[in-house]
Amino acid sequence: MLGVPYRGHISTKEMHRPPEAHIARTCYYDGSGNFDYAKSSGLPAGFIISRAYMGKETSLKEAMIAISIALGHHGFGEKFSKGKPFILIAIGNKENDGVPADELRRELESLTGEHDGRVVVDSIESPKKSN
Repeated sequence: MLGVPYRGHISTKEMHRPPEAHIARTCYYDGSGNFDYAKSSGLPAGFIISRAYMGKETSLKEAMIAISIALGHHGFGEKFSKGKPFILIAIGNKENDGVPADELRRELESLTGEHDGRVVVDSIESPKKSN
C-alpha cells in the first residue's frame, strides 16, 4: 500500500551485523519518512523506527524495545554509560507532512528517565525531500 518494495526476510548471511548480537549505538526515530543511515557516511549503525508511518504509541513501544535490546545482553549492555550513552535521535521534518523534530524529541525524552544517563536524546530537522 505504501509503494515500498518488500525484499523478504533477511537471512543471517545478509545482515550487516553478527547474528548473535546487535551492534546498534543509536536509535533513529524517523519522522521524515526518508532516512537511511546506511546511505550516510560516518553514521553509526542503529535501529530505525519509522515514526512518519506509525503512530506515537506504537513508535514509543518500538523505541523501548530498542533501548532494552541495546542495554541488554544482546546489545552493548553495560558498555553504555553516562559518558558513552545509547542515543535516541529524533529526525524531524516540518515539510512534506512530516513530524517536527521538537515534537519527536519530547516523545523520546519520556523514555530516558530510568536509565541513569545511559540513554540520551538528540534531534535534527531533516532537509526537505526532493521530488
